[in-house]
Amino acid sequence: MFAKVDRAASEQGIEVRCPLLDWDLVSYARSLPFDILLRNGRPKALLKDQLAGWPRFFLERPKLGFAYNLRWHWGLLNYAGLREAVDQRAIDAFESFLPEVLRHRPADWGLRNIFYNFEAAWRLLTWSRFLLRLDRVRSS
Repeated sequence: MFAKVDRAASEQGIEVRCPLLDWDLVSYARSLPFDILLRNGRPKALLKDQLAGWPRFFLERPKLGFAYNLRWHWGLLNYAGLREAVDQRAIDAFESFLPEVLRHRPADWGLRNIFYNFEAAWRLLTWSRFLLRLDRVRSS
């Protein structure tokens, strides 16, 4: 599912790539001083240093996005499954950052509310999936 999640997330400009989900790697990167991670104002400097010899056009290219528009496709399906998959804890955690129409129970969200606030709805969905995985880890 990582490839599908990455493609869908790219449309919204959200980074959810598989290699960056490794717990040890994330812990190590978070322990580093910020000036090492952003050397000379260059984003992802440490990561790009590990790719020495790769073509410059690959390392410095802008984010390409994804041509498939999930918002429109899912909208044609009336956002089937989206409302049921959003955890109330995600809404509670990000309530102050959400549009008013998404601060209520997902079952009350209208199609227009989701369509015009899809980026926020998508982020709630991804956070909800994270919480679900966290619950599974804690219970095992």
